[in-house]
Amino acid sequence: LRTAPGDVSAVAGYDALSHSVESYVTRSGNPLSRLLAHEGWRLMGSAFPEILSGGADDAVWADMLWGAHLAGSAIELSMLGAAHACANPLTAMFDVVHGRAIGLVLPAVVRHNGMARDREYGELLGVEGGGAEKLAQRLEELRLLGGLPTRLSELGVASADVPELARQAMEQWTLRHNPLDLDVLEVEALYRSAL
Repeated sequence: LRTAPGDVSAVAGYDALSHSVESYVTRSGNPLSRLLAHEGWRLMGSAFPEILSGGADDAVWADMLWGAHLAGSAIELSMLGAAHACANPLTAMFDVVHGRAIGLVLPAVVRHNGMARDREYGELLGVEGGGAEKLAQRLEELRLLGGLPTRLSELGVASADVPELARQAMEQWTLRHNPLDLDVLEVEALYRSAL
């Protein structure tokens, strides 16, 4: 871990964080999955910025690894959601590394799902009111800190590509576990918000 390239730590760590965020709010969730996801976020949410800054000691890395394990365990109980459904076509069509693809779509998905899960997103951050927006902003901060791309256009994705990306996203099994149903036009809007 001490010798892992920074960009590898950034993309893998962001993906691990997304596992907590998505599994905490899925329609398939249960008390145990939410407990695991919440604790995973607590550990990684404080460890990840230190890792990105290059100043992490073994205890911080241990928190990150344990948090990632807990988030992965939560997935086994509750599955994932629209962010992973939208990320996979980006990898398939444009060869975008998975963690980068997640970083491009997760904030938009959190904002959309906030219509149904604002309180839960606030629980992750320990805030009341505006949880979805505050979490989306925090995810954008971490994305920037990790040097991850912020716009799909940076990776060669154009507006004309959006309908096919959305079509493929609609076929992803994780979309069925998202807390809100999404139609193809709503998925297109998620992509367009990140162009």
